[in-house]
Amino acid sequence: MTLDEAIKHAEEVAENQETLCKISVSEHARSVNKKCANEHWQLAEWLKDYKKLKEQQPCEDCISRAETQTEIMAYSKLIPDGSGTVYIKVSDVVDILRKLPSVKPATVWHKVEDGLPKEHICEDGYVEPSESVLVMLNNGEQEVARFWGNRRNKNDYHDWLDLSYPTTLKVIAWTELPEWEE
Repeated sequence: MTLDEAIKHAEEVAENQETLCKISVSEHARSVNKKCANEHWQLAEWLKDYKKLKEQQPCEDCISRAETQTEIMAYSKLIPDGSGTVYIKVSDVVDILRKLPSVKPATVWHKVEDGLPKEHICEDGYVEPSESVLVMLNNGEQEVARFWGNRRNKNDYHDWLDLSYPTTLKVIAWTELPEWEE
C-alpha cells in the first residue's frame, strides 16, 4: 500500500463510518461510528502531514535548537523587565544565529532498488562485505548490517550479514551509520 492509498483508505473508512452513524438506530452504534470516523479523519490528516514532510528537501544549513537556546540564555546582554522575564534585542539574536555552526541535515535513506552499499573487491577478485550500515526493514524496524550481495540475487535477504530477522522481512532502505564524536 502506498502513502496515497493509505490516505484514501483512511478517508473512505471515515466517510463510511459517518454514513453508518447517520443510519444507525442505536445511540451506542452512532457513538462508536462517530468515534471511528473521527479517528480515521485524524489518521488521514497525519498521513497527509507525513507526506508533506517526506517530500521536503533536507535542510542544507540547519542549526541546533538546543545550541541556540543555550547561546541565547548565556548571552550577557539579556534585558530583565523586573517581573522575572528577560528580553533580548532581535539584532542580537540574529548575530547569535549567524555565529552558530551548521549541523548535518537529517539522515538520508537510500532505497535498495536505487543502489546498495559498496563492497570491497580485493585484487584477487574476492568480495568483502560493505562497512556496517543502518538498514530499514519492511516492517519499519531498523538494524545494523553489512551488505554482501554481489555473489547472489541482490533481493535475497541472505545478502545482508549480521541480521537476525524472519525471512518474510526484506531490507528496503539503508543509510550510513552516524559518526560519533568523542
